[in-house]
Amino acid sequence: MSTTLNSERRFQARIEEPVPIMSPPTYSTAEVLRELGVSFRKLDYWARRGYIPGQFEGTGSGHRRRWTGDQIDRVRLLMMASELKSAPLDELAERISSHLECPLVA
Repeated sequence: MSTTLNSERRFQARIEEPVPIMSPPTYSTAEVLRELGVSFRKLDYWARRGYIPGQFEGTGSGHRRRWTGDQIDRVRLLMMASELKSAPLDELAERISSHLECPLVA
């Protein structure tokens, strides 16, 4: 009987333990700059202006930003928009469609 009680207690203890939540991977600013080829100054400007939504660990000099995949995707779109601001609409639609699952034009 005592063996049954001990195993029940161990089972209850395992159920009550918190399950660790996996955080999405993050990337350093240096990794983002290397991967995307954007300048630090432009990336910093977009982040400070709020064009890249999300929480950063602190602000100002000396704080290290960590970038999520969603934020990196937003940077890619901002880069494309800044490159195409004077491009014809057809070219803009074609370039955006290449990054989306469904085309904008048929």
